[in-house]
Amino acid sequence: MPNTVFYSPINENAVDYALSITRNYLGQLKQRAVGLERASVLEIGPGAEFAAALVMASHGATVTLADRFLAPWDDNFHPGFYRVFLERWDGPRAALETVVAQGSYDNVLRLLPMSAESLAPIADGSTDLVLSNAVLEHVQDLPRVVREMARISRPGGVQAHQVDCRDHRNFSRPLDHLLVAEAEFEAERNLNGCIHGTQMRLQEIAECFAPYFWIDEMEPNCFAEVGYLDELAPRLKGRFAKFPRQSLRVTGGRLWLSRKSSEATIRNSHIPAVKSRWRQLLRRLSEPRR
Repeated sequence: MPNTVFYSPINENAVDYALSITRNYLGQLKQRAVGLERASVLEIGPGAEFAAALVMASHGATVTLADRFLAPWDDNFHPGFYRVFLERWDGPRAALETVVAQGSYDNVLRLLPMSAESLAPIADGSTDLVLSNAVLEHVQDLPRVVREMARISRPGGVQAHQVDCRDHRNFSRPLDHLLVAEAEFEAERNLNGCIHGTQMRLQEIAECFAPYFWIDEMEPNCFAEVGYLDELAPRLKGRFAKFPRQSLRVTGGRLWLSRKSSEATIRNSHIPAVKSRWRQLLRRLSEPRR
């Protein structure tokens, strides 16, 4: 099953990662006063284990998981993994305990083994919160995904997407894929299932969402080394040769979005506003710290 890795015996690093992702989700949501009780939540591309989703369900959310290659319950992996997670988790845990006791996700999580480009079982305007972590860079058709996210989100509904814009072939050289001609890279993406990531930069991904969502926050949190960028920049061609240096340095970050409520605002293009906000953000990032 593509992109699904089960660890047996239980890998402590995998549990650490699950705890980190879960705490990060909850901390970010609390900071933005996004409640989970009775919320309808969708997580896209949850990976091999669903600990974060189960914790959200334990907080009273109705949680749906969607992935084209959604990991099935594995008796040799999941019960042991969730038991170790529970030993180290000090928050709400009812959903976790239920799935361990019954040996399945039945009646706890809604599982949709389908891609983010088409989520027909999810009703229009029914979702309060959509989350993803290192997923959008791997989707085949981002504009179609954005339209689907807009369709299922209620007006004012929140979305949080952590995007990894690095070259997935070699994380130590995170911008080398920008040296590949765009048509060549796109053809390769279509052949290999997008496993090597995307050439789109974080602000360009934000621009895709702008017609349907307010861009509440663009939060760069991963950067290329200055020396590496010095070596790479003179070799860039096409549109990447024209990118501002500070913009090229950003290799990943989180987007916080909220669904627009007016069809009139949806018809208007807000890409210039996104570009302006991005420039302001980069200026702040480039200012020396005191």
